[in-house]
Amino acid sequence: MKITVKAILAVLSLLFACQACSTASARDQGKGAGRTIIVRKEQSGLELRVRPGEMIRVELQTQGGTGYAWYPDHLNSDHLELLSKETIQESQRDKIGAPVTSVWLFRARKEGSSEIKLNYFRNWEGKDASSDHFIVKVHITGTEKLEGQ
Repeated sequence: MKITVKAILAVLSLLFACQACSTASARDQGKGAGRTIIVRKEQSGLELRVRPGEMIRVELQTQGGTGYAWYPDHLNSDHLELLSKETIQESQRDKIGAPVTSVWLFRARKEGSSEIKLNYFRNWEGKDASSDHFIVKVHITGTEKLEGQ
């Protein structure tokens, strides 16, 4: 029994450490083109400094079956390019109302400042009925250029 409890505590400690490393990536302000910064709901209000070509991955949870979803609000495509949007079902795939994660991948295009804003609402009720908001300010600095520019 003691070995089992110790093993469980060790696994939980390892999982907590992995989560902390993943969350810390959003605060990583070091240089390096090709880097992807992961940002989650609890980091709303964060200010990021990135270089052209770097990626920002936004991961926001939604309760499936409620009609609510996250919708982007006025993306400045001069500075940020939306590369993809996907929905990932959590482990309870067969259960109605199981949580899902919406994931957006953005690429910093050129120097300047912009924001990633998302609102959480039911499409038929409209943005004015938003029950939650997410915002990250993005400052793009550096001289790297993207292909084709």
